Amino acid sequence: MKNILNKRDCCGCGVCKTVCPSSAIAMTADPEGFLYPKIDQEKCVDCGICLKKCPVLNVDSLKLSGHDTRIFAGYRTDTEQLLESASGGAASALAEAFIGSGGLVCGAVYKNNFRGVGFALADNAAGLKKFKSSKYIFSEMNEIYDRIQLSIREGNKVLFIGLPCEVSALKSYLGQDIDLLYTVELICYGVTSPIIAKQYLDSLESSHHSTINEFNVRYKKDGWTVPYLRAVFRNGRIIEKPFYETNYGLAFTQLSRPSCYNCHFKGERRAADMTIGDALGITEEDSCWNDNGVSLLLTHTNKGAELIDALTDFTLFPLDRNKALRDNERMETSPGEDPDRKRFSALWRERGLSGVCKIWRRS
Repeated sequence: MKNILNKRDCCGCGVCKTVCPSSAIAMTADPEGFLYPKIDQEKCVDCGICLKKCPVLNVDSLKLSGHDTRIFAGYRTDTEQLLESASGGAASALAEAFIGSGGLVCGAVYKNNFRGVGFALADNAAGLKKFKSSKYIFSEMNEIYDRIQLSIREGNKVLFIGLPCEVSALKSYLGQDIDLLYTVELICYGVTSPIIAKQYLDSLESSHHSTINEFNVRYKKDGWTVPYLRAVFRNGRIIEKPFYETNYGLAFTQLSRPSCYNCHFKGERRAADMTIGDALGITEEDSCWNDNGVSLLLTHTNKGAELIDALTDFTLFPLDRNKALRDNERMETSPGEDPDRKRFSALWRERGLSGVCKIWRRS
C-alpha cells in the first residue's frame, strides 16, 4: 500500500497510525510542518484497517442523520468568565457542567511552551483552564484515542471538544456510537503550522529577552469583535496587538493545512452532537448582543440537547436557523485557498516568518 490520501484530503488525525497492527505507519512532518502518514512497506501486511478507519474515506458512514434541532446564541452570565473565553464562553460552560455531573472532558491544550497543541483529559475545573481560548495551529492527537477509550471502558462518560475532523476521527477510531461519549465540534476556519507558532514566539522571546508565561490569540482587549494577540513575559513585559496585524495573524490567513481548503466534515457531513462557535452576524441591535462575546450553539442529537439543558450561569436566546447559517458560512463551506499560498509558503521556507511577512506587506 503506497499511500492513503493526498494532502488535500488528509487531515493528519493519525487514526491510521494508531490502529495499524504491525506499526507500519508513522506520522511525519512535511516541509511546512504538517503531519502525514508514511508507510513502511516492509512492515505493511495489507490488512486494510487503516483504510477502514480513516475518517475521510468513511465520512458518509460517520455523519449524523439529523441536524440543527435547537439553535441558540448566548454567553456566560459571569463577566469575568466571559472575558476569559474566546467568544461567549460556550465551550467552558459546557465543560464545567459536564465535570459537575461527574464526567471527564477532553480538549486542546498548548504544549512545548505554546509552540504546539495536543489533547488532554480533565476531571476538575482547574484542569479545564488549559482548554480555554482558540489555538489556531494543527493539533496532534497522539495517544488521546487510547486514553479516551480506556476512560469509557472504565465507565466514565467523556465530553470531547475539538474541530470537526477531530470529532470524526475519534468516532471512527472508536468504531461505534458509544453511549458514554459526548462530542462538541468548533466552527473551524482552518489551522496553520506549528512551525509558524515556533518562529513567531522565538522572535518575541528574543526581542524581549524573556520567555513567555502566558499566550492568547483571542484576547479581549476592547470587546470581542477584534481579537488581540497577548503575550506575558517572565520579566513582566506584556505585548498586546490586533492578531491579524501580527506576523502570526498574517501567516494564519495565508498558510492553512491543505485539507482545510477541502474540508470533508462540513455541512451535512458533521458527526458531532453539538456545534459551537462565534455568533457572527449578531449586532448591538439584537437582544442577544453582549459587548464581551456571544456564542452560537447548535444541537444535532439528544446528547447535544442534554448538554444544553445542563448549562448553568449561561444566558441563552433562541436563534433562527437561516440567520445562524447565513452569517456563519464556515459551518457549510471551506475557506478558499489564496492563489498566492504556494508563493507565501516558498518564501517562508526560504526566509522565515519575519522575512516573508516583510515582503508580503510591501507587495
